[in-house]
Amino acid sequence: MHSRKIFSPEEANELVPALTYEFTHIGRLRGLISEHLDALSEGGVMLDLERPLIGQPCPEPLRPTLFRLVQMVKEIQNSVTRMNNMGCLVKDIELGLIDFHSSVNGEAAFLCWQFGEPAVAWYHPLGEGFSARRPLSAEALPEVVYN
Repeated sequence: MHSRKIFSPEEANELVPALTYEFTHIGRLRGLISEHLDALSEGGVMLDLERPLIGQPCPEPLRPTLFRLVQMVKEIQNSVTRMNNMGCLVKDIELGLIDFHSSVNGEAAFLCWQFGEPAVAWYHPLGEGFSARRPLSAEALPEVVYN
């Protein structure tokens, strides 16, 4: 069985620069993907991202655009894999949400971070999500227990 990393706020914060880099890269790629989808659509290629190109030919002049689109999707998948391999959990690439397994007040919890935040400063219980975030205040930090 694969054991998961339990993060302290300090350990989670060490990853913020790398996570910021990955989400910046993903954001740039998402913009380019949108442009490529528009170009394909204008050329008559309609993509269903749930089932890309099934039974649909791509005109020769648009094949490089389609090829680059597929490459960019793979780059995003690779970014997500790299972030998950750091031990954290990518929860939402659109919002840039990351959870880190932790323990707060002796209870299993997720430390959470959102792209753009300067540091990991929030947590929520395992059974709850982003909307249940609570601040990791200076007063609460001594109560955080790390396994």
